Amino acid sequence: MRLWLITDTHFRDKALGEHCGRPPDFDKRIIAAWRRCVQPTDTIIHLGDIGMHDPAWAHEQLRTLPGKKILTLGNHDKHSWTWYMSNGWDTVCETMSLNRYGQRWLFSHKPQPDLGYFDINVHGHFHNNPPERWETELRERVTAKHRLLVLENVGYQPTLLHHLLRKGE
Repeated sequence: MRLWLITDTHFRDKALGEHCGRPPDFDKRIIAAWRRCVQPTDTIIHLGDIGMHDPAWAHEQLRTLPGKKILTLGNHDKHSWTWYMSNGWDTVCETMSLNRYGQRWLFSHKPQPDLGYFDINVHGHFHNNPPERWETELRERVTAKHRLLVLENVGYQPTLLHHLLRKGE
């Protein structure tokens, strides 16, 4: 079993072409990469913001994708936990902690304040925007313990957790 991460898929959100430089076919790229990378015995943690413009379409696609699916809710994920659980997710949470590779990992959509309970906080939310465009209160939270996962920078595909450890991204 491998542990994959993905974030900010924003399925069917055409504004991301303008805001983040996403290609028009980014939905297809994400889905194809997920199918290519993730095996049925793998687990994938989605760090939020699945697709707010057409959630029914997004979840219909997600139901067919391989792997055990864990969702940490993003600021655009507005449905109830029950709704997500009945639409293809195995687990839904605000944040998730995991001890792996001798580290205490925290997974969240936005960076969390360092209160001493994690060694590494993997989060999304900012996309490929420069720090000066991040919300000030969130930018001030980011420390050396935070790892921003940017879907636009990884070819619209899931990332293996151990790659974040090796590269220190």
